[in-house]
Amino acid sequence: MKLPKKIIATAHLEWHPYDLKQTAAFRQLLHNNSARLQEHFPALMAAAQDDVAMQLLAHRKVSDWNHDRAYTYLLIDKQTGVMAGYIHLKDIDWKKKNAELSYFTDAAFERRGYMSEVLQNFLKIAFQFLQLERVFVRVRKDNAPSIHLVEKAGMQYEGTFFQDTGSGPTEQPDMHCYGMTNADFLRKNPVSADKQQ
Repeated sequence: MKLPKKIIATAHLEWHPYDLKQTAAFRQLLHNNSARLQEHFPALMAAAQDDVAMQLLAHRKVSDWNHDRAYTYLLIDKQTGVMAGYIHLKDIDWKKKNAELSYFTDAAFERRGYMSEVLQNFLKIAFQFLQLERVFVRVRKDNAPSIHLVEKAGMQYEGTFFQDTGSGPTEQPDMHCYGMTNADFLRKNPVSADKQQ
């Protein structure tokens, strides 16, 4: 089962599948949060500095969705209509049925529970609709808020990538890996499990 391109509404947010028309707003979101995102999303931040690179990134995100390689949602605050964050299911391996999640919230919308709302619902999509077997997240070991977020969602610590090369251009921080399996999800959400049968 592949993910249709449609807007999803949750309590406080609308999730918009990435569209080329949103590229300028997404770029502004990146610029607004550049200081805090640079070490976590170096590829995104590098693209945001260059017009051509940003357009290539935008087209790649649309192509990835169309070919079911990755799915990107831009998160819009219902009350203000402002872009409040981003969530990305990437590196989808349909044979092994696993994928990685990455996400961030605009600084102005932090501590409102928005990403917790998104993560809980996205895991439901990943396991119930896409029928993945495992979803994982890599989190810097010093990123306490994100660690709290994934643990609250029920994801389990799986190990640490020491001096992981996936972050900033100069330093190589240690990254914790948190994961959840389909079986974990069903144990945590027995009502959802009943609906799936």
